[in-house]
Amino acid sequence: MRCPAFLLFPPLLSSCGLIQLPFKVAGQVVEGTAEVGKMTYDSAAKPFKKTPEEKAEAEKKKAQEKARKEAEKKAKEQPAVQKDAAKPDDDNLVPAEPEYLPLPGTDDPLPDDAPLPYQGEP
Repeated sequence: MRCPAFLLFPPLLSSCGLIQLPFKVAGQVVEGTAEVGKMTYDSAAKPFKKTPEEKAEAEKKKAQEKARKEAEKKAKEQPAVQKDAAKPDDDNLVPAEPEYLPLPGTDDPLPDDAPLPYQGEP
C-alpha cells in the first residue's frame, strides 16, 4: 500500500511552492542572461551606429545624388528631342562643302606650279 500513496503525493503538491521554485529560478536565470546579452550587444554596437547628424548628412548626399542623376537624365533626353524637332527633311538636304583647316606651321599656301616638298626638306 505504500506504493499507491507515494504516486498520489506529487500531484497533490503541484501547487506547492517547493515544486515550482526550481522552475521559477531557472526562468529568471534565462531571462536575466538574455537581458545581459542584449545590453552587452547594444553597448558593443553603439560606437558603430550612426549619429543623427551622420544619418541626416547621408540622406542629404543621397538626395543630391538623386537630383544629379535626374538632371543628367533630363539633359540626355532634352537634346534628343531638340534634334528631332530641328531635323530638316532629308529630300531637300544639300551637302555643304567641307571646310579644311590650314596645316600647322604653314602660313601662306604653296603656289599651284611649285613642287611639293619632301619630308625632311626645308
